[in-house]
Amino acid sequence: MKAARISALSVCAAIFLSPIVANAGQSFIAVPYTGGDGSFGRGVSADGSVVIGTAGFGAGHFWGFRWDVAQGAAGFALMPPGVAFPYDSTATAVSADGRYTVGLGEIAPYIYDAVTDVRTTIPGVSYSNSISISADGKTVVGGRTGNEPVSAWKWTESGGVEFLPGFPSANLASANGSVIGGQIANIKGAVYSSAGLVELDRAGYSFSLVNGISADGSKLAGQVGPSNNEYFWSDQYYGAFGRAALWGLDGSLQFLAADETGKFSEADGMSPDGNLIVGTMGTEFQASTRQAMMWTEQTGMISLQSYLLAQGFTGFENWTLRQAFAVSGGPDGYNIVGYGVHEGIQQGFLVTGVTLGADVAAVPEPATIGTLGMALVVTLVARRRVRTQSR
Repeated sequence: MKAARISALSVCAAIFLSPIVANAGQSFIAVPYTGGDGSFGRGVSADGSVVIGTAGFGAGHFWGFRWDVAQGAAGFALMPPGVAFPYDSTATAVSADGRYTVGLGEIAPYIYDAVTDVRTTIPGVSYSNSISISADGKTVVGGRTGNEPVSAWKWTESGGVEFLPGFPSANLASANGSVIGGQIANIKGAVYSSAGLVELDRAGYSFSLVNGISADGSKLAGQVGPSNNEYFWSDQYYGAFGRAALWGLDGSLQFLAADETGKFSEADGMSPDGNLIVGTMGTEFQASTRQAMMWTEQTGMISLQSYLLAQGFTGFENWTLRQAFAVSGGPDGYNIVGYGVHEGIQQGFLVTGVTLGADVAAVPEPATIGTLGMALVVTLVARRRVRTQSR
């Protein structure tokens, strides 16, 4: 199956913004908005030229997309769900060179090759609740569910599918696929490598989620928190009483945020070198207070939006950046994707050319914006939690 290109007529409702250039190599770019429940960026190639994610089409439905940024509207390709499950699809990860995109056609895992413009279902896996791809594009990982025995799996073109006993779900892979992050039973983060399966430290809490991994697999990032019974899912509440976390390959834990009553944080992505972590943070667990965050050893956890302002970025004055999902690149310039609220519309963003070292003396919280446009992210994250808990 080929990707579906948006025609010139159907794209008339989409919003394409030209890059807003701050300093050389720096830009803030809006991900196309196709109407419905908005869009968000979920992954980005190493050089920032390709963004993948999900676009909403109303009534709670959404399709994955791949966007070749330089081509503008002509480079925006949708990933239809497929015949068996015609409603929803996702695009969750992209290889470093931007060639391969992986996602779920409802629950059937697929890989899309931008060179051949062909999308195929992962052979040997009918259902999956998660999927990701290594930076080199040679290893795809996921978690098998549905009517089949629950098991994490990895797939390579040369070796086919290999199931990983005792490891129910995989959602991350190091650059060469040798280290795999995921979860074991009851939403407990774990890492799988040549050393075997290692459960990640939760510091006595009930759950842990792994969302980001460094290129060499030595660092992982995510969230640690209490019982699933303390989750709230609605337009008004989001998240859990959890804190962003960083782990070593041995499972050792470092919290990225202080244990403060009424606040939560979550790490969602990590740079290949492991020096920059991105995600979201908020107060009182309300979606309207959420703001995209970044963390480094030097800055600690701070507002991404405030940091970008300190670096001289412009063009997002009417935005509130809510969540950052992925980061690529390196010290010469990191690329970050996520979503924010722009003039009442939920819309994805791409930031390129982010460097570390800006002086942020104070980090004000962005002005509170209501929950307008939250349906897509709440639906997507809730689906991820529900599928995980159903194992």
